[in-house]
Amino acid sequence: MTRLLPDDVLADVLRRAAPRVVATARRVCSAWRALVDERRLLRRDLVPRSLAGFFIKYNELPLPELFHRPSTNLITGHHRMPKSRVHDHCNGVLLLFQGLLNPAAGWWAPLPKLQPPPRVGPEAERSRFYQDMYLVFDPAVSPHCEVFLIPRVPRRRDDYEIRKGRCVADSAALLEMEWPPSPLTLNVFSTLTGRWGERSFSRGECEAAPGTIADMQKDHPYDHRHAVYWRGALYVHCEKDFVMRLSLSDGTYRMIQPPSCVQMCELPDFHLGRSEKGIYCALADDDGELLVWVLDESRSPMEWALKHKSGRGLALARQSLNYISAQQVNGTWILDNANGREFNKDIEEPVDQESEWNSDDDEDVLITEDRAENHQDGLFAILGFHPYKEIIFLHRGLSRGLAYHLNTSKLESLGSIFPKQYSRWAAQWELNSSFPYTPCNRMAELTCSTSSS
Repeated sequence: MTRLLPDDVLADVLRRAAPRVVATARRVCSAWRALVDERRLLRRDLVPRSLAGFFIKYNELPLPELFHRPSTNLITGHHRMPKSRVHDHCNGVLLLFQGLLNPAAGWWAPLPKLQPPPRVGPEAERSRFYQDMYLVFDPAVSPHCEVFLIPRVPRRRDDYEIRKGRCVADSAALLEMEWPPSPLTLNVFSTLTGRWGERSFSRGECEAAPGTIADMQKDHPYDHRHAVYWRGALYVHCEKDFVMRLSLSDGTYRMIQPPSCVQMCELPDFHLGRSEKGIYCALADDDGELLVWVLDESRSPMEWALKHKSGRGLALARQSLNYISAQQVNGTWILDNANGREFNKDIEEPVDQESEWNSDDDEDVLITEDRAENHQDGLFAILGFHPYKEIIFLHRGLSRGLAYHLNTSKLESLGSIFPKQYSRWAAQWELNSSFPYTPCNRMAELTCSTSSS
């Protein structure tokens, strides 16, 4: 049936259809996807296509900071952002603890309080698991957002948790349950209804659970885990570095194993993200080597294909191996001072620099033939992926942000990511989490019965 209409006729039909219909038609088959993309039938004006910067959450600081390009207009809603961490971001909308915020459009919708139904037995204990919040929003498909709560297996009990009563996985029956269960029932909020509800996902055919709850427990403390929404599916970084793929169209899920070398690292910095060719993951291993994979969904089961391997060290100028303080870092990006304005109204605003970051301009790249063999003076950690180009953003301690080009193995120094408030506070200087920010101005159609503009 998909081949009965000539391309010109089909394109003319789809031009008259609503964005949701065009987006659905694009997923019918590869031929239709190519037609929609080649004829530019999907309303790309509704979809973010530029990276403005990164929202960064620091330990001990109440507000996230925006690390951004100089040409990015400081978004008006950012300085009035509620005092809350950013849990997630999707296509221009931020998920905060209290609600949803589109800073570029000045739109805000509060999240109602979740009141889960009462449960008994092991199900009651499992319902008390901590739940990570993840956002789904595609402005080309629907003007509405959804928030998914994904339960997290608690870590193994220790003396501190026993005293505080924080560990809920304390019964043998619960520990022996398979994880994830099938069906997997999740709490989901939708701006279409303005309410929380439940949605069940069944495990894909011919698949087995990775293990029991006991098998999936970890010893080290919780860390932030990212999720990515792409082409009608939500990909969530789960326990033991598995990735759960939730298909929102047919209500199924499948568990994707991590690359084999991830399991061998003592404390891997495993990062899930989206980039030019789909779903990516990256690892900064124990030796300071950067490994990047792209998910091959054409295989069954799905597998990670190695995209890039930096070798021992990244291609960067020799002087960049030396520690550079916040005052000495040169770069074109700016770290916004949201926390400074909150606590000291007299702090000067950052001055835009004349130079502009251009990921396609090799003149801005630190080029060298030398490679760093010793990273003991500061290992690299991952900020996130460029959503539309094969670039991964890194940081080294809290000294500065870096852009690493996967195709050329070249590194750019973007600027300092050291908050001004850290020079005053006796805090643990660590970066908690970071999210790429892609502004979306077309949010006037988004409505919610619980929102207030």
